[in-house]
Amino acid sequence: MKLLQQFRSQSYELLNQLQHEFLIIRALDWLKERPAYGRVTRWTWHPTSTGTATEPDLLGCRGEVALISAEITTSANPDGVIDQRMRRTLHKLANMSGERFYFVASATMAARATTKVGKANYPITVVNLNSDMA
Repeated sequence: MKLLQQFRSQSYELLNQLQHEFLIIRALDWLKERPAYGRVTRWTWHPTSTGTATEPDLLGCRGEVALISAEITTSANPDGVIDQRMRRTLHKLANMSGERFYFVASATMAARATTKVGKANYPITVVNLNSDMA
């Protein structure tokens, strides 16, 4: 039974990382339409680990200046722990440099993130990558 649990845990983590990588690539594709995108000379991404307080999932820089900071979540529903994690992530993102984006994969997550961003008055654009407009 322990082997099965370990396999399940590892499989879940791998699938989550693949989804995260995919959404980071979709976010980058979406960002191509932004004015700051053309000024970026270096992109850095952190698809498989939680970044530090100054390290977003996706960072676009020109030299040493951050032009775009983005966090991406694969979670579908902002329930319980996910809602708490969203709050922490948005706070972290609000303190980063450049244009800030929070990319989500569902209308429910977009609505909740938009509410949190509005209440906290964060300078963050929430983008639902699974909407017709993304």
